[in-house]
Amino acid sequence: MGNLSIRGSSAATGGIYDKVRIIGEGTIDGDVECSELKCIGTLDMVGRLKANRAMVVGTSSFSGDVQANSMKVSGTAAIGGDARLKELRCSGTVEVKGSVYGEQLELKGQLNTKGDCEAEVFTVRGIFEIGGLLNAVHWT
Repeated sequence: MGNLSIRGSSAATGGIYDKVRIIGEGTIDGDVECSELKCIGTLDMVGRLKANRAMVVGTSSFSGDVQANSMKVSGTAAIGGDARLKELRCSGTVEVKGSVYGEQLELKGQLNTKGDCEAEVFTVRGIFEIGGLLNAVHWT
């Protein structure tokens, strides 16, 4: 399993990778499965993301679902489907067209979801707008 690296401005196809790194401006056409996705800059993905860890510093958009054990957003992440995240740490903006499912959601920015939001622990130090139901076992 190889790595995908975009430095500067470039495009790539989806696939199965170990590490995906975008420094600059990248476009990925197709679904991506990887152990780690790191974007510093801009990422436009036409497809779904399945990752162990995902980090966004800048702006990213995913046309499909996003599934990750850990996701950190310092900037903006737009998700066109559902977000299934064990842990989300957001100090920017996360916009989800579907629903958000997670164990630990820590929000120090903004969360907008058109669907439901389900979490074991929902910590908010920002603003959120949920189009459906909010279901959290613990929230502060």
